Amino acid sequence: MEPEDVPAVAGILADPSLAGRRGFDISRPVPRSVDSIVRWLNRALEEEDGAMWAVESGGVVGLARASWGWDAASPWVHVVIDPRHQRHGHATRAFHLMLDHLFLYTPAHIVQAGVPGWDEEGLAFMAHLSGREVGRMRRVGIREGAYFDEVDFVFTRDDCEVRRGAGG
Repeated sequence: MEPEDVPAVAGILADPSLAGRRGFDISRPVPRSVDSIVRWLNRALEEEDGAMWAVESGGVVGLARASWGWDAASPWVHVVIDPRHQRHGHATRAFHLMLDHLFLYTPAHIVQAGVPGWDEEGLAFMAHLSGREVGRMRRVGIREGAYFDEVDFVFTRDDCEVRRGAGG
């Protein structure tokens, strides 16, 4: 992702329907201003323990991000697509490209993703990608007055190689 992509990505991430589904540090289920998201994205572009990609299709339609913090062997990933461009295959393609990058060019041996337990669309997306559910982090937040869990998934290098070999 280039600095010139930041305003378009921030505009997408500020969509109220994405509250709680933005990924990483800006994922709290509350509205966020475009300015606060721009500041977060600019800081994230400077981080050396992760990578971000603008998802493009005739313009910016989303964001893909990987973060490995202290452990590059098991990065966490997240893809967010503008609600107006969802269900067109952008997230699937971006996710597969991100997995390919992480498994081909980094020491990653697994890739992890987390989805709020209330996010039925996100859970269905992980099932579509054949993510292996590996557990839950209990009570990670509060939404609409009730605690919710995060459902965690992994993707392995072997699974990715099988997918690539099958032309997927």
